[in-house]
Amino acid sequence: MLWKIEKIIKNGNYNRCLVRNHPKRNKHNYVLEHKVIIENHIGRLLEDNEIIHHIDGNTKNNKIENLEILNYATHRALHARRKYVILKCPLCKIIFIRPQNQSFIDKKTKYNYTCCCRNCAVSFGHKIKKYGINTDIKKLIDANLIKAILINYKNVENEIEKILKNYNLPPLPS
Repeated sequence: MLWKIEKIIKNGNYNRCLVRNHPKRNKHNYVLEHKVIIENHIGRLLEDNEIIHHIDGNTKNNKIENLEILNYATHRALHARRKYVILKCPLCKIIFIRPQNQSFIDKKTKYNYTCCCRNCAVSFGHKIKKYGINTDIKKLIDANLIKAILINYKNVENEIEKILKNYNLPPLPS
């Protein structure tokens, strides 16, 4: 064992531990717990191009079986997946695909829905304003999200084309 952990604290998304003699400690003598655990396991300091990945995605789970050493490029590629959603326009019923961060939450009604185009969004907004959120409109909003998917950033175009074929959708405009 290289480093003696004196104390562990929860700090944001990560645990930190008190290790007074660690060369990469902060000014309060704390180091990320997963770094200390992996360094103790491999018997050396991590190199500058190495990063620790939490296999299950839980940054508080610092069991050695949940940690792996990756280089920065591999780690970035692993996390470079974009979330897309397949949607059905609540007004005109067209099925379309969008990045998840381009979906819309109506701030007044707090309902999450996305229309296929600006015209449908305005018309659907007027419909909500006129009739309120009745059962028919709620059904249209509930049917808006068909599926959420993760797409590898490197293959976005290929994967979107496959999805469009699976749902018999027209190709995206170029």
